[in-house]
Amino acid sequence: MRAVKAHTFFAKTLLAIIVPACYVLKFVKYKKWQYAKNNFSEDPLLYNTKDLIYFAYKYFGFPHQKSNIDFDAETFFSEQLIYTLNQDKKENIDNKVTLHIGGDLMPYEWIKPSFCKHLWDDIGDDFFNGDLVFANLETPIVKDKKVSYVPEMMLSNMLFNGSDDMFSIFNGNGHYKGFDVLSTANNHSLDMDAEGVEKTIAFLESKKIKYTGTARSIEEQNAFPIIEKNGIKIAFLAYTYSLNQFKNPIDKPYLSNYIELNKPDVSLELIYNHVKIAKSKGADFIVASLHYGNAYQLFPSKHIIDNTHRVFTECGVDLILGGHPHNIQPMEKYTYNCPFTKQSKTGYVVYSLADFVAYDIFLWCHLPVYIKFEVVKVNNITQLNAIEVVPVYMAGNYKNTQNRDLRLLNAERVWEDLKQHKNSFHLTRAQIKEATALENYYKEGFKKCL
Repeated sequence: MRAVKAHTFFAKTLLAIIVPACYVLKFVKYKKWQYAKNNFSEDPLLYNTKDLIYFAYKYFGFPHQKSNIDFDAETFFSEQLIYTLNQDKKENIDNKVTLHIGGDLMPYEWIKPSFCKHLWDDIGDDFFNGDLVFANLETPIVKDKKVSYVPEMMLSNMLFNGSDDMFSIFNGNGHYKGFDVLSTANNHSLDMDAEGVEKTIAFLESKKIKYTGTARSIEEQNAFPIIEKNGIKIAFLAYTYSLNQFKNPIDKPYLSNYIELNKPDVSLELIYNHVKIAKSKGADFIVASLHYGNAYQLFPSKHIIDNTHRVFTECGVDLILGGHPHNIQPMEKYTYNCPFTKQSKTGYVVYSLADFVAYDIFLWCHLPVYIKFEVVKVNNITQLNAIEVVPVYMAGNYKNTQNRDLRLLNAERVWEDLKQHKNSFHLTRAQIKEATALENYYKEGFKKCL
């Protein structure tokens, strides 16, 4: 299937121009651009014209199914075997917390009450049933400003802003307990300026949802949530590689936890200091949401993997949750010596959970995952005991601009249903074709590490 599929006449017209241009670039650049570009920062603040063309090429034309030319990502991830955990028997477990994780919540025009009445019907009971539920809120929410959606064709600077109605959709349509913690550190944190950061925080506080990654003061930046549940204290940290065309104001460096995570040799001092604070407050388990990486690639680039290993070895986190690439990228387990205890431990990272509640024109974005982690305490040692990955088919049915339907479906149930020549989910022909293509994509990428 083609990488992107537009719906409106305007977008279809633009694609009719852009896609043929990508084929020309493929002929000219194929030997180089079949691989991910080495050390690509993917930061709009640093883009030159060639960077923009390269990014457009892999989005509109030919997303990378290979990583860097000198790195065999496919073999690297196929050797991970994430599910081979040292699972403890129930009688040995002193305490247990279930941690359910989703990806990016984004303000697409599809995220309206009339289009999302049945968004959570299939997976909501399972996803929101964790002891702690977490995702990345990738939009400010300033209620006294106009809603600003992700455009169907992303060809210019985008300044997002959500609404109360949109957030209600993100948060389960009022039918579930909703999120416990949200990351607010991402490349759209400053889209509504400093006021947007402060009002988004106030909005989440009004909903009694904890947040991490943005702050109204230095004191607040260091007061990230540490939640005790069932006798286990879990700290939630969040950082972003970019703020798009913006930077934190000189007098307010705390607004968003900005670290250039897509650059080699970046300083990780802020993460280290936060982990140190978390441990001083008795945190048993450290979760770090990293908004970083390269988009529209089956696998993360080598420099992203290298920086991730440094976050483990230099900062001592237990679990890294990746966001920003828009499509899923695999998981890794990494054994290292903790900089605090000097003891060997194993960290886990999911390089990209993908867009969770959104609807991009890019095909791969229609298959996010959510992950159910079981964190346990055994003999006073806190560790991951079980991981369950749930792929989700983002089923969008576009009839016209005012008549659409978006649902999040358990993809494995959809695939099994189709194999039995059923159509229990009432998918259109186009959706069946898309779901089948996404199953192959899932097997070639994310599932290789499980």
